[in-house]
Amino acid sequence: MFKKKWMGLLLAVPLLLSGCKGGRGDGVTIFIYGQAHERSIYSKIIEKFTEETGIKVKADLVNTDGYAETLTASLGTKNAPDVFYSNPASIGRYAMNGVILDLKPYLEAEAEDGGLDYNNFLDGVVDYYRYDTVTKKRGAGDAVWAIPKDVSSYPLGYNRNIINLSVTLGHWETYTKLGAWASREGGMPLPWENDPRTNKQIVYTFEEFTNACRATKFIHDDIEYFGTALIDTWAMHSWIWAAGGNWLSEDGKTVTVNTPEFIAGFTEFIDLMDNRGISQTREQMGIKPHYDRWMAGEVAFFNVGVWDVAAFESVPKEVLDYGLMPTPRKDNASPNWYTYIGTLGYAVSSRTKVAPDAVKLALYMSMSTESYNRMTKYQTIQLPNNKTMVDEYLNDETIKPENKGIFLDVIQKGHGKLHPTAMAYNSLWYDAFIAELSRVWKVTDDDPSGEMSPAQYAAYVQPIMQAQLDIALADEAAGV
Repeated sequence: MFKKKWMGLLLAVPLLLSGCKGGRGDGVTIFIYGQAHERSIYSKIIEKFTEETGIKVKADLVNTDGYAETLTASLGTKNAPDVFYSNPASIGRYAMNGVILDLKPYLEAEAEDGGLDYNNFLDGVVDYYRYDTVTKKRGAGDAVWAIPKDVSSYPLGYNRNIINLSVTLGHWETYTKLGAWASREGGMPLPWENDPRTNKQIVYTFEEFTNACRATKFIHDDIEYFGTALIDTWAMHSWIWAAGGNWLSEDGKTVTVNTPEFIAGFTEFIDLMDNRGISQTREQMGIKPHYDRWMAGEVAFFNVGVWDVAAFESVPKEVLDYGLMPTPRKDNASPNWYTYIGTLGYAVSSRTKVAPDAVKLALYMSMSTESYNRMTKYQTIQLPNNKTMVDEYLNDETIKPENKGIFLDVIQKGHGKLHPTAMAYNSLWYDAFIAELSRVWKVTDDDPSGEMSPAQYAAYVQPIMQAQLDIALADEAAGV
């Protein structure tokens, strides 16, 4: 799954869950993964589903190791589970190979029958699971090849403790009383404050974010604090998109990492992390990785995913008092900020013999009140999928963090884009960019720069990526 690395062996936990109303034949099979506490939650949701519907469910609940291989081996055979995970990156391939069912007729029938209505998914998220098998366009066509199991976003977070200490020590005013804030007492608004020009939570420019990081990079009481420590493979997209760059052309046929806009955002991110003295050095990263520094209360700005909330809430407030904020925009002339959206979905096998029941189960796992209570209200594992529950989510002060609405703003207000891995028929073209990304980073603390500048790397890697994309496009055309 895009959001986690899970340890351990592939442990199948078959559960035959039958309700008091009696079953329908052999029932529905579902094959999904999760951490141990998530698997426990899934089993409880399935038990409730069977209790309410009388539909038997055989659940194979595993951890992530080996899941993809096991699933791939079964798809297209009589052993394929009825319900299983898919994502936008695999939808096109599954649809072209005929191993998944178009859910649209069953979703419509369920809604007409008074069941859960797929039209109540958060606006736009069902489109991530559309794929036109004729035009080969993602997000297009009438067919719905899966429904969202979850949808998540990845805004920035701040540690209020470090920022308040920076204010107390005078660093914040020293480093941020510049530009548009030169005459403002105290300097730039704090990340949780409103921008007086818009009366909305401030969105820093690239330059302002750098200044905020400089203000929060200091040593106090023998503890070294860092302005930021972002993980490149997940965070750099925000800077690239904000600068107007993109990974592919609009028609999806050309790799565009060598455009001026892409290079500008890419360069800004590399400079921010490697060349301005506000993040960890190579040696410091070897001692304590970025995530560990953040959890230890030593980093002011770090990305936060919905899936992180439970872990962050377990840290004492005096160490990590965090909230959410938008990622930076390029400059004052560029109002747009972006971060990536991740989503996992439930697909149904084209070989299923119980399609209506399988779709009913998938909807229940995703949209029911039982699912919301167990996956969102009682434990913040995911955002609400059902937009009829959004107000309850936003107004529930027991669900953290306090300004959790930013998670939904990314998805519902145009600040989110799918991760590049979901932009083409496969992700090998994107993997080529990541494979040699270390060439732009310093190797040691003494290096003046990486082996290549971002512009040099973009020029070098673009034809390699294009070759992989061309193969993917040919495979897509052939339906391989």
